[in-house]
Amino acid sequence: MSGPFAITLQPNSWDTRTKPFTLSVQQWTRAVELVEKQGYRPNTFSGLSRRDVPVFREKLRAAIEQESLTVGDRQVLAGLLAFLNGAGVGGFGLSRGFKSWRS
Repeated sequence: MSGPFAITLQPNSWDTRTKPFTLSVQQWTRAVELVEKQGYRPNTFSGLSRRDVPVFREKLRAAIEQESLTVGDRQVLAGLLAFLNGAGVGGFGLSRGFKSWRS
């Protein structure tokens, strides 16, 4: 159970602001932990800058390949990687809040 809270990653680029990526707090924490196990520990409290995204993305990709993950975790992390390759490539802000009743 993921609880009533969610993390929303909002792209910094004006052109892609309408393409946020939302995941549970636990899923975001898991992604950050995987990246830290790869030796990279950025300050992810409020998001990542465009300089941090490429390193975070590559460390996350390596962790996904090396770690034993559930199918659900792999799907969420694949979505996060797609966001980091697409709308989030220029950096993103991070907000915490209640999940939308629509999802």
